Amino acid sequence: MENNEYTHQIMEVHRKMRIADLIQLFNELLIQLEALKERHKLLENISKTRGNNQEFWWNASLDELDVNELKQTYASMAELHMTITNHLKERRNTFDASSYSAQETNPNFDTNPSGLGSYAFPPGYGH
Repeated sequence: MENNEYTHQIMEVHRKMRIADLIQLFNELLIQLEALKERHKLLENISKTRGNNQEFWWNASLDELDVNELKQTYASMAELHMTITNHLKERRNTFDASSYSAQETNPNFDTNPSGLGSYAFPPGYGH
């Protein structure tokens, strides 16, 4: 009987810990949801202020934004910068890998100073 009670206590403690973890996760998700709602609201406001002149959100007048909107705009621009930077790094890595393999397989492969690589024509080819 005593062993059963001990097992029950352990299971109850585990259940309470799991509930606490889930409540914490729920609260964190609520905070993220609120942040996303604020960001959406900011982007909607920027979109409305630009009207139909087809400007992008990053071209919106910063003078019309409050501090929170400026912070959101900054965060959005930082995220955009990171995305572009990562994309460029991926492209460079892909190019570097293909450039290396082209150099190994083709002795006429020439990497020009622009970093874009090109195939050199053999002598007498007309170029």
